Amino acid sequence: MPTRRLFTVALLLIMMPFYPKHQLLLLCPASSGKYSLLLSHPAESLVAVRLLELFCQQHIDGYCAFPHSVCFTSAVLGDKEVPAQKLAEPTSIKLPKSGLFKVSFVDLKPIPGDAKPLSPEAFAVLVGVLVASRHLNANTLAAAVDDVDVATKVNIVGRFDTWSTTHGPFTGKISALRRLAPTPGPVTVKDMERLVETMHMFAIHHYLTCGQLIELVKLLPESASEERVELCSCFWARLTDRSKGWSAVMRALGEDEQVALAQRLGYANVFDAVRPAMHYRLRMWRADEHQIAWRLHRMALTAQHSCFRGFSIDGVVKKIKEDANLWSLMRGSAGDKDTPTVTLDFDFDWEDAQLPHWAAVTIQAAWRAYKIRKAHPPPARLTYRPPTRPSTATGVRASSRLGARPSGAAPGPGPLVLSGEASRLSSVLQRPGTASSLSSGFASSPLVSPSKQPGGAKPEWDMLHVNKGVEGEASTREEREVGLSRMGRMQQLQ
Repeated sequence: MPTRRLFTVALLLIMMPFYPKHQLLLLCPASSGKYSLLLSHPAESLVAVRLLELFCQQHIDGYCAFPHSVCFTSAVLGDKEVPAQKLAEPTSIKLPKSGLFKVSFVDLKPIPGDAKPLSPEAFAVLVGVLVASRHLNANTLAAAVDDVDVATKVNIVGRFDTWSTTHGPFTGKISALRRLAPTPGPVTVKDMERLVETMHMFAIHHYLTCGQLIELVKLLPESASEERVELCSCFWARLTDRSKGWSAVMRALGEDEQVALAQRLGYANVFDAVRPAMHYRLRMWRADEHQIAWRLHRMALTAQHSCFRGFSIDGVVKKIKEDANLWSLMRGSAGDKDTPTVTLDFDFDWEDAQLPHWAAVTIQAAWRAYKIRKAHPPPARLTYRPPTRPSTATGVRASSRLGARPSGAAPGPGPLVLSGEASRLSSVLQRPGTASSLSSGFASSPLVSPSKQPGGAKPEWDMLHVNKGVEGEASTREEREVGLSRMGRMQQLQ
């Protein structure tokens, strides 16, 4: 394969002086489109070989999925279509040395992530050249759009009223051009004969957005159906936001244009399950279009409204009921093992707001919630670990002196927590004595400063209140009373 490719390039270079340059570039298979090649002509034969090489390469790279998605959506050698078995394995296709080769080529490679569309200023220049020039030239067009100072020049020119008065505004919005046109008449491309050739060459190294492509389609009159379809097909692999905006491009075309473009690029390649509303003409004997019909049928069964409008089979309008029996009618009552031979024609009605809740959406939402929790964790819960207290001479642990339940005592509320300086209070209670000695012990405790308490030592309940301030925990009146009663029982034990 590499040897054949080098031979192809070398032969094209040799034939360059004898073959018009613009025709060689037109036949350059760098963009999707419809090709009609005479295999007896050396240059066109080399282009056919190159198309086949691209098909084989994308098949090897795994971009093709026969029979639903292949690079050759239609291929005719002479008067016979290329068999489906050969399209499944393109390396088995052998091109003859003579005859007419008609093929619709689709570039299935993913669009590079670093691809950048034309800037608004560059696109305004592109529109201005297409509208003003009576003799389009691809090299001149590319040079004007790729000018490094195009933004500066557009801004400067736009400041002069004389330019706007004579030529109209410098903008890529076709509606604004038609509204502010200095002379009456349609704002359209003047050189329709060279448009397709020029845009094929321009699409080799330039990218657009779907909105920009729609503006270019508006430049062409509705009578130029073939040019509108070919313009969209050549930029199919050059749209940076194709996954989001291609359905809008399809809807910018007429019904027959939608069918022609979808059949040229392949229904399986252009179908958008989120925004499927458009006109369909499905040939049920083709595997890719048969699969699209099945998907639309399943979507209609889950909808709350009627989806099929203007439904016809082989040109005959049918009144249908959207239920499980509709699929048999769509297949033309063919058996399960038979190939349908009918053609369906209908409009599919589906609101864009009815987005299906895919499993991937749920997984992504759960992952984002996890990342948020990871970045902003909740505050840690404070856990209390009681310190180890030695046993006293009376056999009662110091932690049970105040708040803890001694052995044999009646159950009550939870223990009062003593920590820090409050633990010194426990050491006072460990000494045997009377109530007066307890009072003096409280008074001598460092928790209460006699100088700051002119009334002398605080009573026991107030000491518990001080302990509450040290520990930072709420102490209700009931807890204080329980604590005092336990202190009385401990005095009796001593």
